[in-house]
Amino acid sequence: MKCKVIKPNITTYAMRFNKDEDPDLYWRCMWARISLDHDNYTLSIVSDCGDYTYSWGRNDHESFLNLMSRINEYYLLDKISSRSKFNLEKSKQETIDRIKNYYEHSDDDDKCNEQIEAVKDVEYYGEEGFYIAVDQIVEDSELIEVVKEYPNGAVTICEIFKTYLQPLLKESNSK
Repeated sequence: MKCKVIKPNITTYAMRFNKDEDPDLYWRCMWARISLDHDNYTLSIVSDCGDYTYSWGRNDHESFLNLMSRINEYYLLDKISSRSKFNLEKSKQETIDRIKNYYEHSDDDDKCNEQIEAVKDVEYYGEEGFYIAVDQIVEDSELIEVVKEYPNGAVTICEIFKTYLQPLLKESNSK
């Protein structure tokens, strides 16, 4: 057997947040360890608000440090997470807006208002339950809009990345 020891080129940033400096952030995420693997273009995050990893393809024209210092939080959010958290209120509102548009050129205001009120009364059934409940109410299932958002932990870690890590990366990159 052959065994090769590889000493990776990784920089790890260990962060602890202070409740006196930013109490809102502190209660959402008390600590984070963010590692940048410069050779493999891999970002690894272990934190109080979740663990996230993403690898980019190696680019000989741009260092990983430069890439990490220039990406925005929405791009990062899309890489490390997905819209998986069902939002009942936004789903109701989007569906109501679609119902209004559907009946915009119709004389059947009573039917439109009846459907809108029924959608407003739908309680939390989860994503599938919402769809099934509203499908019983509306004329056309294409009027139903299920809105999903990014999980709070992923949003928080991207905020940390932008607010606290990127300034350090930009400073390191300018040296």
